[in-house]
Amino acid sequence: MKKLLNLIGIDSTIVFTIASRLVQAIGGMLSIFLVTKLLSVSEQGYYYTFASLVTVQLFFELGFSEIITQFVSHEFAHLKLENSHLVGEERHISRTASIFKLTLKWFTVMAFVLFAALIVIGSVFFTTYAGKSEQVVNWFMPWTLLCLATSITIFINPLLGVFEGLGLIKDVAVVKTYQIATQVSLIFLFFITDFGLYSQPLALVISLIWYPVWMFVTNKFSILRNLYEYKVHIWKVSYLKEIFPYQWKLAVSWISGFFIYQLFNPVLFATDGPIVAGQMGVTVALINGCSYLTLAWINTKIPLMSSLIAKKDYLALDAVFFKAFKQAVVLNVFILTTIIILKIVTENFFPGLNSRFLPLTPFILMCTSNFANQIIIALAVYLRCHKKEPLLVQSVVLAIATSLSTIVLGMYYGVTGITIGYATITIVIGLTWTIYTFHNKRILWHSNQTSQ
Repeated sequence: MKKLLNLIGIDSTIVFTIASRLVQAIGGMLSIFLVTKLLSVSEQGYYYTFASLVTVQLFFELGFSEIITQFVSHEFAHLKLENSHLVGEERHISRTASIFKLTLKWFTVMAFVLFAALIVIGSVFFTTYAGKSEQVVNWFMPWTLLCLATSITIFINPLLGVFEGLGLIKDVAVVKTYQIATQVSLIFLFFITDFGLYSQPLALVISLIWYPVWMFVTNKFSILRNLYEYKVHIWKVSYLKEIFPYQWKLAVSWISGFFIYQLFNPVLFATDGPIVAGQMGVTVALINGCSYLTLAWINTKIPLMSSLIAKKDYLALDAVFFKAFKQAVVLNVFILTTIIILKIVTENFFPGLNSRFLPLTPFILMCTSNFANQIIIALAVYLRCHKKEPLLVQSVVLAIATSLSTIVLGMYYGVTGITIGYATITIVIGLTWTIYTFHNKRILWHSNQTSQ
């Protein structure tokens, strides 16, 4: 059994990470079932358009939450954690503390600003396009509750990123599993008790209580308190000189990601109404929910890869990455193939359920795009662990091309046109460009360096 687990790359950290993602995937599947059974077709459109619109938070995170783990990992490569205190060179402790303090200030402000912005954006959008729905849907209060939950999440996630940078990946994965399991259970309870659109946001708000409880019970709060109280003098991370030159590029990439991945539902909602938007939403939720599991093989390695880069141990870096990459790709192919087969079965034997999803051709095109994106994301993670963002131009080009394709093809050819355009752009431009950049930057950045 140990040999088998080693072959597919499963260690204790991945076990807990997979557990949290598996619970989330099961929750996603359960949500799909409950949404298709207990919500009307119009409410389904609102449900998944809610999910697309809250990703506006990318404009407020500006890539900072991803940067935190990488910067902390680079400093923690020279430190260790003992009794809630960092031990090692004062320079690295000081820089870690400065990262945390900057993080706390940034996301405290962003949480309040995001809440207000989401309320306004949602109100304008749904008021403008609600006329395309044949059913009057009570959307304002559920939307407001979801905005609150999203704002709380944007504050908590960076703190978890600090813990992950300090090597506490398994600890974070465990509490995420509890939080997600609670959320899934509450979603089920609220759906079957007829809470409708309130179910998901209400479940999320309540389940988030796990994080402050976990921090106090396990003494993780003491780590943050010690970092906050640490007197930073000479050695600190300069936002303008170190973070901003990287962040603005990553921020543009993240914002571009919104136009690449999240524009489908709002455009379909506005052009074809909530029913078609709901079909796209539930299809994307299914595909992403399944393949989301495989990214655990890559994402759990971010602190380790960042640490190896800080030590310039590039041989070990490549050994860790390529092993995880191969395992993730194989698993992704297996999962996507399985859900395509299930889609064909559903189309032939369960027409009622099948009508809630996209037709087979757009469905397969979305699966194909997802496979290409799996490779793109994995290679991007490797590159970004170097605290650099070489995919900036590519992200902008993809965002512009995908946005134009979605809007234009969506107007004239509907969802089939959107998925054909998306798959073509993702594979021909996105995947090809990413592989080329990965190959060249890896050689350039690691040249003339001595591996330890």
